[in-house]
Amino acid sequence: MRAAWGQDSEPLDLFQLQAFADGLLNSRRLRLDTGGMQPEAEFPPAAARLILNVLLLAAESMPGGGIVAFSGSPASSVLVTIAGPRAAWPAGFSACLIDEAAAWSAATRARSLQAPLTALIARQHGVRLSMLMPAGAGNDAPPPPLLLSFQD
Repeated sequence: MRAAWGQDSEPLDLFQLQAFADGLLNSRRLRLDTGGMQPEAEFPPAAARLILNVLLLAAESMPGGGIVAFSGSPASSVLVTIAGPRAAWPAGFSACLIDEAAAWSAATRARSLQAPLTALIARQHGVRLSMLMPAGAGNDAPPPPLLLSFQD
């Protein structure tokens, strides 16, 4: 939690990310899949803090367990998908991504703090967070992937 919510830390490689994830995910029947990333991938400090917050948000978004998958490159963009029973990004999360005022407003509720906090951390570090909404997705569609764009 200190690494995710404290000051920017050191760079974060996939081994360290997995170590953080193991402590968080094992008790919730969740698994982290980083197979879509290069084994030598390393997140710079600001991106590392955001990745840890996205991991916390993903864990919160899968109450029935499942898989959090990361793919892409810390140098440009990372795609995060969640899959599992009842997996869904929190209600209002997309509004937090679009509107900073909505994120600040939502950050006042302790039980739903992670979504607006993640959006605000991304904004603070100049990272664009986007939900990739597939065309024609129905109610039974899986949660949309989350794209973290580290460069414009």
